[in-house]
Amino acid sequence: MPILPFALLICMVCCLSLPCMAADESFPDASTPASPASVQLSPSGGLLRVEQDLPLIRQGGTAVISFVLPAGSENLRLQVPGQTIAGWSSVPQVIERTGALSRREARLKAEKADIEQQRVRIGAQMALWQERPETAKFSYEDMAAIEKKLAEGLPVLQRELARLDQRHAQVAAELEGLETNAALGSRVRVVLDGPVQAETVRAEYSYTLADCGWEPVYSFAARTEKGDANGIDVGLMARVWQRSGIDWQNAQITLVTRGAGPREPSRLPRWELAARQPIESTSRARSGMGAMAVPVDAAAVPASRQAAAAPAHAAVRLVADGVYARWELAARGLSEGSSRLLITEAKWPAPLFWLARPGQAGRTNNQVWLVAKYELPAGQVWPAGQAEFSVDGQSVGTGDFTPQKGEAELFFGPDPRVTLSVTDDDKKRGQSGFFDKRRHWSWAWTYTFTNRHDKAVTVRVERPDPLIVDEKITVSHEDEPAARVDAKEHRLFWELAVPAGGTASLRHGLTVSAPDDYALNPAVP
Repeated sequence: MPILPFALLICMVCCLSLPCMAADESFPDASTPASPASVQLSPSGGLLRVEQDLPLIRQGGTAVISFVLPAGSENLRLQVPGQTIAGWSSVPQVIERTGALSRREARLKAEKADIEQQRVRIGAQMALWQERPETAKFSYEDMAAIEKKLAEGLPVLQRELARLDQRHAQVAAELEGLETNAALGSRVRVVLDGPVQAETVRAEYSYTLADCGWEPVYSFAARTEKGDANGIDVGLMARVWQRSGIDWQNAQITLVTRGAGPREPSRLPRWELAARQPIESTSRARSGMGAMAVPVDAAAVPASRQAAAAPAHAAVRLVADGVYARWELAARGLSEGSSRLLITEAKWPAPLFWLARPGQAGRTNNQVWLVAKYELPAGQVWPAGQAEFSVDGQSVGTGDFTPQKGEAELFFGPDPRVTLSVTDDDKKRGQSGFFDKRRHWSWAWTYTFTNRHDKAVTVRVERPDPLIVDEKITVSHEDEPAARVDAKEHRLFWELAVPAGGTASLRHGLTVSAPDDYALNPAVP
C-alpha cells in the first residue's frame, strides 16, 4: 500500500515540472556562437558585431530570445529593432567549438587516443610472446616454431612501437602548442517587453573579445648590387589571430591601429619659484651633465607627424580619414588560428650609407654600421611593429620599427668590410691654471677607417657635442678636419671619404674648462 502514494507523488511532481522543462528545452539546442557580420581587430583585441535571426520563445506570456557568446566575451551591447528589451541575463554555457583550430585539436586528440590504444595492444602482444611456455608441454618442433616466431615477429612489433612513440610525442607537442579558447562560454537570455507577434526577431549585438587581434610585421630588404638603383624593398604584413572557437565565415574584417601610451595625460605639475633652488638641482645644472630642467619625451610626437603607408595592396583598402588608420580586407571571413596577410609593398629610394659613432679605444661598439633613412610621404600610414632586416638576401636580424617625425631610420647591422680603430691621443683630467683659477679637462682621439670594398665609401662619423647650461663652463674643439655641427641634436659630424682598399683618418679633440670652485667631473660618453 505505501508504494501507491509514493508513485502518485512522483507523477504529481513530474506533471508540475513539465511546463518549466518544456520552456527550457524550447530554447535552440545550438551551443555554437553565431559567426559575426563584421570584426574590427586592434592589437589588443577585437570588436565583433553580429546580426542574428532568433526564434521567439513564449514563456507564460513573456517573449524571450537566447543566443550564445564565446569564452572571454565582454562589453555586450544589444538591440532588437522594433522591440523594447525588458532585461537580459547570462549563464555559463559549454560551447561547441567548430573553428579550424578547434577541429585540428579534436583530430589530434583522437589520433593521440588511438595511438595510446595501439601502444597498449602491441605492448600486451609483446609481453604474451615473450612469456616462456612450459617446455614439458611442447615438443622440440613446437619450441623451434615458437622461437622462430619470436625472432621474426618481435622486431616488427618493436619497430612499430618505436614509430608510435615518435608520433605520440609529435602529436603531444602539437597539442601543447595549440592555443585554443576555453570551452565555457555563456548563454544570454533576453526578455522582450510587450506582446510580440512574430515567430522570429532579428537581434543586433556586439561584444569585445581579447583572444584575437593583429600586429604589424615588416620586412626591409636592402639592395647594394644595383648601383644607383639601390634602395629598400619594404613589405608590411599583418599577423592576424583569433581563437574564438569558430570560423568567422563571410565576416568583413577591418584592421585598426591604436594610440600608444596611456589613455589620459598626466596632471599638470605645480611650478614654484623660490629664492633658493634645491642644492641637487643647482649642482646638476652647473655640472652640465644632468638632465635638462624641462624633460622632453622623445616618443611624444603628434600622430599627424608619426608614421606616414604606401597605397594598400589590392586585397586591402586603406581608410585614413579618422583618428586611427584602418585597413579593410577585400577577402571576407577569417578562420580560427593565426595567419599572415599582405597589407602593402613599396620600394623606398633610400640607398645604404655608412655610420660610425665611435667611443673610447677598446670599446666593443666601435663598428661601422649600414644605415638607410627615408622621409615618409605625407598621407601614408606605417604603424610601429616588429621588423625583419636583410642585405642582398642575407638576414641581419630582427628588431622594432618605429617611425619618428615623418622619417624612417633603418639599421642593417655592421659592415664587416669597413672597420674602425680608435686611438686615445690625449687625456688630461682637472688640471688647474695658476692665474685663471680654472680647471681644464682634455681628450683627443684618432679614428682610422679601413675599407676592404672595391669601391670608395663615405662614412658619416658622429660624436656628441657637450650641452652647456652654465655660461662659466666652456668647451673648445681641436678637430682635423673640422667638424660640422647639428645644433638641434647637439651633435658633431664628419663625412669622411675612404678609398677602395684603403684607409682614412680624422682627429677629434676637445677641452672642457670650469671655475675651480665648481664640483665638476665630466665623463666622456
